[in-house]
Amino acid sequence: MNLRKIFIFRFMLLTALLLGGLVSLSAQFAGGKGTEEDPWQIETAEHLDNVRNYLGEEHRDKYFIQTANIDLTDFLWDENAEEYINDGEGWVPIGLSEDRYYGNYIGGGHTINGLFINRPATHHQGLFGYTEGAQISNLGLTNTNVTGFSHTGGLVGSNENSIILNCFSTGSVTGNHTATGGLVGHNISSSISKCHFEGNVKGDYHIGGLVGENQASTVSNSYSSGTVTANETRGGGLIGSIRDNSEVSNSFSTANVNGNNRIGGFAGYVSESSIDNCYSVGNVLGNREVGGLVGTSGQSVISNSHSKSNVTADDVMVGGLVGYNSSEAVIISCHSSGEVSGGTNNVGGLVGNNGWSSTVSKSYSTGDVIGTDQRVGGLVGNNNSSSIINNSYSTGSVKGIDRVGVLAGQNYQSIIIHSFSTGLVSGNTNVGGLSGLIDTGGSFEEINNYWDTQTSGQGSSAGGKGRTTAEMTYPHAENTYVNWDFNDIWKADVDGDINNGYPYIKEDAVSVDDDYIPITSSISLSNYPNPFN
Repeated sequence: MNLRKIFIFRFMLLTALLLGGLVSLSAQFAGGKGTEEDPWQIETAEHLDNVRNYLGEEHRDKYFIQTANIDLTDFLWDENAEEYINDGEGWVPIGLSEDRYYGNYIGGGHTINGLFINRPATHHQGLFGYTEGAQISNLGLTNTNVTGFSHTGGLVGSNENSIILNCFSTGSVTGNHTATGGLVGHNISSSISKCHFEGNVKGDYHIGGLVGENQASTVSNSYSSGTVTANETRGGGLIGSIRDNSEVSNSFSTANVNGNNRIGGFAGYVSESSIDNCYSVGNVLGNREVGGLVGTSGQSVISNSHSKSNVTADDVMVGGLVGYNSSEAVIISCHSSGEVSGGTNNVGGLVGNNGWSSTVSKSYSTGDVIGTDQRVGGLVGNNNSSSIINNSYSTGSVKGIDRVGVLAGQNYQSIIIHSFSTGLVSGNTNVGGLSGLIDTGGSFEEINNYWDTQTSGQGSSAGGKGRTTAEMTYPHAENTYVNWDFNDIWKADVDGDINNGYPYIKEDAVSVDDDYIPITSSISLSNYPNPFN
């Protein structure tokens, strides 16, 4: 063979190899080049399955866009074996802890139906198992059925340093250990916005309707509905636990929540983080540290938020908004209106136990409270250990056995300033119109607080000053609400149509409306019915 023929042969062989590679690459997807300007197009279940071929940090510049709705039902079913593929385990998540997904997946407003995973002993289960530095947007999952061990979610098992925007999931998610969420199991140093979940979530620890465990991350403009069951601890309607300087805002949950310890209608546990402009309305059932909005809050700030959840618990620290407000935690401009019942000790219409230098400010409760033993209050069950109640009130009826007060059941070495109560109170011992018992074993301060002697049925109280209904309603008597701030904090109910003639808190006037929905920007997702559209 002469040199010319050798050259032609090699040229033809190289061309064939190059063309074969291009054909093979294009066959993985419906089109595109994998760039931001021209993403690879995902049109079928097979195309979606091929996304897993681009894992690892070297593929963080890869882009995928879904161009049609995808149904995984047939793809995941093995007709010959008459069970789901992979020996009944179903879908293999895209990305694992040792080989993570870094790319950009754009849902294009389309859905993925019928995701099925059954690996009860395996971590990081979801459509995506482990994402890092990734972005997933405009995608919906319908009829999901996902079971994993820990870090389990419908969309993502573990989401680290990533962004999830405008996504949703419906169906059921079950985890057999920790960090289970309807959308994301473990959200680490990441952002979730304009997302929601509708369905059932079950697990043991850190269980949430949308997110199981939210660590050093933000969640905003999102919601959840359905049921959440935490067999052990830290279960919440939207998020199981919020910690490490996380921020959650403009979100809500309508989910019913059941669990054991640290259970809340919105979040089970909050530590060194913030919740702002959020609410919950689902029923909450638990054992101890149970709240309509949050089960336990430590070194955190909850602001401009409320709960309409009815709360039922068997043990201690039960509140209409927060069960246990501890460790320099702050509640400001919040309220609760659901009924609170069943707790033994430290039961309150707003907070069960306000403990260790914590604060309740510019807040109120209107729901009825029933405790089965001691330290039961319309606003706070136990105001404890250098804690503060200021510029707050309660109006619901209160029943207990010992240390029962319309505002606070017991005040132990704590402070109450510029607050009032009006509800009917009943109990056996240490019953008061404002407070049931003041323990002066340490410092205690009480400034210009009042209770209605007529509506409460009490002519005496531990602390506070008794006034008639006429003296407390507009136009109130000169010896009532002395030195209160009616410019920036309080407002007189001139017409008697907001708080039955009693003063109300100026900042919270709008939240009295039953139709109040604190979502400051719309949640939208194409191809999915949205109650706000």
